[in-house]
Amino acid sequence: MIPILELLDMEDFSAVVMPKWSVVFTPDRCFETMRDVLSMIHCLLKGLVFLHDRNIVHRVSMVKLSVAAVIPLTEYQDIKIENTLVNHAHNAHWTRHGHTAAFHRSLRRAGVLTYAYIDFDIAIMFPPDAPRSECRLPYWKSWDGTNNWAVKDTAQGEYDYDPFTFDVALLGFQFCQSFQHLPPYAPFLAPLLDMMVTHDYKRRFTASEALKFFEDMYPLLPEEQLQAFPPMLPHPEDHETFDKWKDLPPDLTKRWASYREPPLP
Repeated sequence: MIPILELLDMEDFSAVVMPKWSVVFTPDRCFETMRDVLSMIHCLLKGLVFLHDRNIVHRVSMVKLSVAAVIPLTEYQDIKIENTLVNHAHNAHWTRHGHTAAFHRSLRRAGVLTYAYIDFDIAIMFPPDAPRSECRLPYWKSWDGTNNWAVKDTAQGEYDYDPFTFDVALLGFQFCQSFQHLPPYAPFLAPLLDMMVTHDYKRRFTASEALKFFEDMYPLLPEEQLQAFPPMLPHPEDHETFDKWKDLPPDLTKRWASYREPPLP
């Protein structure tokens, strides 16, 4: 999260002073290694845990992602590119240039580039001491934003829903949009993504569980996998039909079988 430097109280509202961050972040053609990709995933998971630990739901998509040389997918989302910034502002103008991306790559190599969420206009903060089981929203609130179609938590006639698990599925959907073809280079992405977007929201990872799984698995990756170049995404494919597991070794497929999302009937 971007830190608050000062609050300026006015009669009817307050102004928040924050450090200047980047223009809208566009990761396409920026990621050079799998370490870059995983660093972004890690940062966004930590951000979601930060919010959920404070009983805050973002409720809209945080980022539209694409990997180096990956085909951009859609621009009409709320967990989208316009809602993610990085901690480097190149100039005083709300524009982005090729040399900005090049400099971001050098910062990313140095491990000092981080990411933050913006766009909290429909976010909701529940009372800090409210039990999570009581933090639910009416079904029609799931229609807010423009990515609600990707999460089916209210598609069966439910009259309310859990916005925290909905947040996880929205972020998982965005990861799938650009990273679901990368398990051959980071095998744990297959169970991580499946458990973030599973239709069974009662067994879906919480944000904390997703982060813990990531942090447990990441150190096990060999350096050659972290240094691998993320291959091009040939074409967009529905995350509900794409087989993230097809190129995984049989022993890993067996070990993580309980995390695998079954095919739709």
